[in-house]
Amino acid sequence: MRPSIRIEASTVDPELTEGLAARVADPLWYLARQWQVGEFKGEDAASPVAVDVAIDIYPITQVRRDNAKEPSTTAFTPGTGPIEPMVEAEPAALCLTPWDHMQASLRLLQRLAAIGLDLTENLKKEYELPPGWLRSDADDRLGQIRLRLLARRAFDPRELLAHVLDEDYDPGKLPFLRAVPRGKRADSEAAVWNWARTEAVFAATAPDGAPTTWRSRRQEYVFALGIGSSEEPEAQIVLAAPEHTGGRLDWEPVRPGPTAKGNRRIQNR
Repeated sequence: MRPSIRIEASTVDPELTEGLAARVADPLWYLARQWQVGEFKGEDAASPVAVDVAIDIYPITQVRRDNAKEPSTTAFTPGTGPIEPMVEAEPAALCLTPWDHMQASLRLLQRLAAIGLDLTENLKKEYELPPGWLRSDADDRLGQIRLRLLARRAFDPRELLAHVLDEDYDPGKLPFLRAVPRGKRADSEAAVWNWARTEAVFAATAPDGAPTTWRSRRQEYVFALGIGSSEEPEAQIVLAAPEHTGGRLDWEPVRPGPTAKGNRRIQNR
């Protein structure tokens, strides 16, 4: 029997610094409230006659997701919504595993079996499983056994899904449907079409170097914010967040990032 260690992430921070700091989203609100109730008026103090205020506004216009080959940017406006979902969301194809794809293929076999058809061998022959799908963690022997059992009836559904969901889809071009008796041809075509609409997410394949902000080794998100006109990249201000741990985004993990030649930076004040 092998010993094992279970590691679980904790959302509870043992540090008390954040609670003691009692940060607020808008510190100027306190100052404005003090001014409203006259707390700035003291016996030995004077009230200002005139005040000159200069305000610089830097709207966020882009959210930049890191990419090994080239950066991927998404336009951002105040009406877009919170930045956190844009940063932490990942393409569904990046989250799918061989197990998920094989399970999707079995659901088509179940639909066909419900109308009295067994096309397992036909589908396995036409859409063979990639060899890499049968490899799992060497220490996960139970997982390897489960994958091999699943692979006995499963097939790779991606090519079939892409074909069925194409605008020029023609059921007559699917070789495995030619083995279906004419009396069940309509039911089989309907089963395949309904299955494809339900399992459309499994048609996507994540390309190499797909844009993502997640860094699995560090368990952090890495991204940047573009400030200024997106039509003038060299004039943009870049704020980098190389160590965002997830959840509510505050200003602490954001810092002036590397910029192209000629880019401006916000001065720390």
